[in-house]
Amino acid sequence: MLLKYLKWKKSFVPNGYISPTEIPNEIAHNKMFLQGVDKLGRPIAVVFGGRHMPNKQGGLEEFKRFVVLALDKLCSRTSPGREKFVVIGDLQGFGYSNSDVRAYLGALSILQVYLPIFHLIFTFYTYDCTILIHRFKP
Repeated sequence: MLLKYLKWKKSFVPNGYISPTEIPNEIAHNKMFLQGVDKLGRPIAVVFGGRHMPNKQGGLEEFKRFVVLALDKLCSRTSPGREKFVVIGDLQGFGYSNSDVRAYLGALSILQVYLPIFHLIFTFYTYDCTILIHRFKP
């Protein structure tokens, strides 16, 4: 598994890192921010699902590079002995126009096949959950 990871890393990230200039279309969406640490010292990332738009200019490869850059940034903020991080997904404004199945499968394949060493804690939070509760009251 380690050899497969090293082979993939060498081909996918030949310079050893991904520069933000390689993925300008994904960064322009402002869909992910790093926001300090939680009480346990884990870095926090906030992802806005409503800001993801399927990108035809950079395509799937640019999105995959964005995922690898985001994970590298998160991992660089972890401390020894605390190799976990928190991702908060805000789904406000998320709809059919934002759903991109190919991109999601690409991100999941990176996490499952090439980077299985990550321990992710997903907390989904949406601002309009009280509105949804009121809609379904009789």
